[in-house]
Amino acid sequence: MRNLYDILGVTIRADQKEIKKAYRTLSKRYHPDSNQGDRRAAEHFHEITEAYGILSDEKKRADYDARLKEADVRPEGKKAAKKPSGNNGYQKNGYQKNEKMKANPLDVSDLFERYMGIRK
Repeated sequence: MRNLYDILGVTIRADQKEIKKAYRTLSKRYHPDSNQGDRRAAEHFHEITEAYGILSDEKKRADYDARLKEADVRPEGKKAAKKPSGNNGYQKNGYQKNEKMKANPLDVSDLFERYMGIRK
């Protein structure tokens, strides 16, 4: 879920004035007439217009904020960090558990075997 607040460069606490100002600034910068032939600018302009259409309408914004909260997405566009359960496959020394792992993780002889065909 793309964060509409990030698209406009405003915080979730922004009022309608701030949202409108951000939209106007960005729409001037990325308008297809100002950036002829730039497909990325046109796509970004479309995203900006879509974001403004939702955030400028109080009802649509309230619905969007509720979905944003459900998805547990932070205003910066990052999902909330989940607490790890258990050791997540890592041993106490920080190396991931692997059946093929040798006692010495710095032993590179297996690399020679694998890529150069040289055996011990």
